[in-house]
Amino acid sequence: MGTVIDLDSYRNRKGCAYGGTKAEHTGKQPDNSVEGIQETALNLDVLKLKLELVNHFETSESMETIRKYGKAKNGIIREVLVPGRMSLHAAHYMIQKLFGWQNSHLHHFELPECIFKGLTQNSVKTWAELCGVLFRFPEGDDFSDAYWDDDYDKSISVKTWLKRKYTDEEGTFSVGDCYLDNLRKTEEFERWVDGDKKAGKIFGGRGYAELSLEELKALSDIGIDVEHLTERLELGELLYVKGKGGKRENLQHAAEDIALLIDQFNEMVEEEFSAGELDHYASAAERLRVLRRNYQEIDRLSHSDPDRIKKELGKDPFDVKMEYKWAIEEMQDECCEYINDWNPDIVPVADGLTYYYDYGDGWEVKITCEEGYHAVWENDDFDYTAADGHEILEHILSIDEDAVFYDSSSEKASEDLQNTLNEIQYLGKPLCVYADGLNVMDDVGGYGGYLDFLETIHGADRYAAKEMRDWARQMGWTGRTSKPENML
Repeated sequence: MGTVIDLDSYRNRKGCAYGGTKAEHTGKQPDNSVEGIQETALNLDVLKLKLELVNHFETSESMETIRKYGKAKNGIIREVLVPGRMSLHAAHYMIQKLFGWQNSHLHHFELPECIFKGLTQNSVKTWAELCGVLFRFPEGDDFSDAYWDDDYDKSISVKTWLKRKYTDEEGTFSVGDCYLDNLRKTEEFERWVDGDKKAGKIFGGRGYAELSLEELKALSDIGIDVEHLTERLELGELLYVKGKGGKRENLQHAAEDIALLIDQFNEMVEEEFSAGELDHYASAAERLRVLRRNYQEIDRLSHSDPDRIKKELGKDPFDVKMEYKWAIEEMQDECCEYINDWNPDIVPVADGLTYYYDYGDGWEVKITCEEGYHAVWENDDFDYTAADGHEILEHILSIDEDAVFYDSSSEKASEDLQNTLNEIQYLGKPLCVYADGLNVMDDVGGYGGYLDFLETIHGADRYAAKEMRDWARQMGWTGRTSKPENML
């Protein structure tokens, strides 16, 4: 049982001052001026993604079941056009809606195994240098502060709520996903490995620079989720088109380019921030993390044991929640630049990802970038190479004429597709263009359980079929196909 914390007392703790002045910084994100990077790593403005639910039980019998009862030809597959600026976190909600889930379980994204191994070289030091850039340093506790936006309250349908999550331009952000927070964690971990007696015993006297990822993953009490991608990453900056990666398919070149961008970024941080400023923002980010954790506990207790809040704090649970919300909003403003804006650029490193959902059921979605489109504004003299992402977006929105889109082979897209791509680029809203197979649902037991479910509802036992259908309806499953363009 968590501790109920009075916000007034929390505010008055030593070193927990609110409303401090945030320093103004004029520095910008790196402009990727390192020679050769910009030309070989153009970010995609719109991507065509293929999302395929992995069947771990693929046999002739299972494929017959999914074709006969699941209304599928080749499997449970979705193809979507998405804006390049869509974050992995927003894509999570999109995937939930595309496959019929309701955000009821944990999830994460990973690079293909060969890409992960190629970039990290099984070295803790190499991996740690990419924490906050590509990967997320494990939190090591139950509260990971992944994103503070699981706020569904049953006032609207789950589908409507999910849609808001992947089309919301404001978005939310995670302390644990930002580069500077990950840098602090990895530096602390390095000091612990090299300077702590307990760590010396655990690792047999091996220093930080000598540790392998296999040794780290073997320690369950430290946290073994080293493959998890940071979800602030945008799809357009992370992926290249399948078969069109060129230089990017050479992981050595990709790793070298990313290292150069990180070095360039770190030099800029040292120029723009004093040590005291960085400490201030790190402290503020940690307070935000704690406030979010406490709010989640208050929210849980307000439903399960509201009398406890009244007894221990002498306040109505709703009032306590509102106090926390206001404090969180204030602290988010304080931390916004530190968390959202100060992160290194990257280059595309893969043509696909894997999305994992509900580790008990073991759902796995293979994501492949099938095609990508670049937007070109004719007669546009804006210097895109010298601007950061926010400046580019503001400029794009100020242009009256539509962009002209070219695919990965430098071929101009068809006229009908031009209109669609412009709408996706401008509105930031994805579009499903192909769907094969019915939706699935939460808590059915993964792909194998879904196959059993289909056989049961079409089986001879009418009572079992009715029970199963009734349960599925409660989980949002309809058994009806939808037109692809209506799925999102």
